Amino acid sequence: MVLVRVLVLVVLCVTLTVNAASARTNCVRDGISNLRGVVEFSEVILIGRVQLEDGGNTANVTPEAYLKGAASGEQVSLTRIRDGECPNAEFPGDGRALMFLTSSSGVLLWPIEGRGLVLKDGDALDRGTVVMRESELIARIRDITGQYAVPAASDDEGAGIDWLTTVLPVGAALAGIMIAGLILMRTWHRIDPS
Repeated sequence: MVLVRVLVLVVLCVTLTVNAASARTNCVRDGISNLRGVVEFSEVILIGRVQLEDGGNTANVTPEAYLKGAASGEQVSLTRIRDGECPNAEFPGDGRALMFLTSSSGVLLWPIEGRGLVLKDGDALDRGTVVMRESELIARIRDITGQYAVPAASDDEGAGIDWLTTVLPVGAALAGIMIAGLILMRTWHRIDPS
């Protein structure tokens, strides 16, 4: 009876270890190799400069471009997730990264391994291994999302219409066309008053 219990415990431990390893492997495999699936699952895909704080538990990301989601110039703050079957992506203390982000309760979550890539020297790296060229990865993501939005550098950039260079010339051209039309109409009525 004791031997049976020991065997059951051993089988249970081996099964849990294999399942944990399988879950971790699935997390890693679900990265760039399934790019379409990851892009469609992500709510926000952004390229930005990452600065780690709080001993590496908080990342403040200054966006450079959005490949999916609403573009904003505001800094994005991410907090490392402690639980879950998939390990968190790792970022250098200060560097560029491409992140596939999801949210929970309206808050963007720290990406899991395989969904946070370090961008360095024109390459996209996952855990120190070059996955592909940065430009190729961005092009492949843009083929799926059709988006590459760069946030405004200041509040004045894109804040409204430039009246002097846009509205005034178009208004003058329309007024000129209307005046020419009225002159032609008056001339025509003189020729054929009926």
